[in-house]
Amino acid sequence: MKATIRDREALLSIRPLDLVAYLRANHWHESEHHEGRYAIWLRNGQGEPAEILLPLNREYRDYATRIAEALQTLAAVEERNQVDILHDIHLAIPIIKEAAFALRESSSREDFHLEGYVVKLEKLSHISRGRITVNGLIDDGFRYVLVELDEHDYWQATNAHRDRLLVRCDGELIREGRQYVLRNARLFEVVRQD
Repeated sequence: MKATIRDREALLSIRPLDLVAYLRANHWHESEHHEGRYAIWLRNGQGEPAEILLPLNREYRDYATRIAEALQTLAAVEERNQVDILHDIHLAIPIIKEAAFALRESSSREDFHLEGYVVKLEKLSHISRGRITVNGLIDDGFRYVLVELDEHDYWQATNAHRDRLLVRCDGELIREGRQYVLRNARLFEVVRQD
């Protein structure tokens, strides 16, 4: 007989990102994503295709019910006990966090959206460009990010620094040693406060 998890607190202990990590590690793929609401995950394997509706907000009244349904589907597909699956989800969390940290430390992130305040300006004398340092949010904390800008964007950044205004831009975020660099900066703008 396979155990079924019905304890609300146990079900609420599963965070959406933890379950996403488990699903990815077990060959599921996301077919739909509705930011902050829900995602649909599919797995095609032996037999019938399987589907999981994953709530992305733990505040939903039916969050525990949807997680219970997800565990029920996983147990049927994997032919395993729900308790063992729950254990694996919780066991994998520190390993996944460590792997994510190592990946962030060593890889670039394309199409990164940077928002923050200009804390340092440096005009590059040999070319008509400038370098700024932005104190922006990366993952779980604020970090200093070097951004090289063309003359027009550098002028805007100078005004944003003077007026203490928020700036934003997109680019490829790279970790170089102990510092972050946003390469190929584009869509630079100053956020005006009305």
